[in-house]
Amino acid sequence: MDLQRLRYLLNRHLNGELTSAEQLEWEEILSSDHELEVKALIDEAWIRSGESSPSVFNEDHSDKTFLALKRKITPSHDTQASRMNIKRRIGVAAAVLLVFTVGYIYIFTHIGQQPTAVIPQPLPSIGPGSDGAVLTLSDGTEIVLDNVMDGPVIEESGTTLAMRDGMLVYENTAPQPVDSYNTVTTPRGRQFKLKLPDGSKVWLNAASSITYPLAFTKSIRSVSVTGEVYFEVETDQAKPFIVSNDDLSVKVTGTIFNMNTYADESRRRVTLLEGGVVVTRGDREAKLVPGQEVLAEEDGRISLSSDVNTEQAVAWKNGYFSFDNTYLYSMMRMIARWYDVEVVYEGTIPSMKFGGEISRDTPLEQVLLILQESNIRFSIDYDNAERHGRIIVSP
Repeated sequence: MDLQRLRYLLNRHLNGELTSAEQLEWEEILSSDHELEVKALIDEAWIRSGESSPSVFNEDHSDKTFLALKRKITPSHDTQASRMNIKRRIGVAAAVLLVFTVGYIYIFTHIGQQPTAVIPQPLPSIGPGSDGAVLTLSDGTEIVLDNVMDGPVIEESGTTLAMRDGMLVYENTAPQPVDSYNTVTTPRGRQFKLKLPDGSKVWLNAASSITYPLAFTKSIRSVSVTGEVYFEVETDQAKPFIVSNDDLSVKVTGTIFNMNTYADESRRRVTLLEGGVVVTRGDREAKLVPGQEVLAEEDGRISLSSDVNTEQAVAWKNGYFSFDNTYLYSMMRMIARWYDVEVVYEGTIPSMKFGGEISRDTPLEQVLLILQESNIRFSIDYDNAERHGRIIVSP
């Protein structure tokens, strides 16, 4: 189910703000087969809220909270104190659900078994990724942009490259030869943002890159990317903006979209948030409107999808992981890029899907402790000398 919608309806319910249509939708959710997910979210949020003392928490608290939501009544001991307690219980859980920085997740599998509790084991501490990148100039010179203060970075061919509010920007741009290109690359465990010479803004996820001219002097503005990149393109009807990745091309005049082209994923994605784009692959073409997504399959096909969670597609840019029926292997690839770790699988791992949201500021061991409440185990092997970490996943 759609976690964003569940959170919205839960919050509206608690505040007494549901419309008639939303009330019917909420009641349908509570009476449907989503009980496990709803109770798991309440349970997780309640535990992580710090309110799990013996006086207010016991092993069947999620059942009682869920029933209170479902029946819209308080427990049978209808005292003012108990009414306040259940209201506070639901309120605390909802408050935690509504805050990304706490970190939570619910777990379910194809075969529908109940999650099996796993006793958390101490894990080494590995911090989340951070802002940083490597700038490669047209002559091959590399400049590390981690922790660079605001101000000029370097001047190249009459153009000043400077950091402004944590973003690399191009200033005093004059026409340059077409073969003068810069590249910004984010290693694993880094993200970065920059403003291109035409004013377009770009966000790079971990393990990504963008190559672009020092000035857009031709009739088109052409750049190439790898990994995952979010664009806010400056409108210029006379100069279309072209983004390429191998045989995939995206043409825009001014729009907002996300492009996921990681080589280790089974398909590449172009997700449109605002404006319009045309995606081309060979002799195939797809025109997108906001809320649509193009999928480029490994066999050369492209397909258009209108059932798209655009908020999930750009969650990384907004500072959190968002999982919605996400397979374990896909989820672990996202985690590996951001925390700069290797993932190793031992034994037969069940085919599981995950849903929920976790702040990207969360230390890795806390993320794994949350995931460890499923019926799989995680451990971390970290080599301090090599500064290399491995996540071992086992049944």
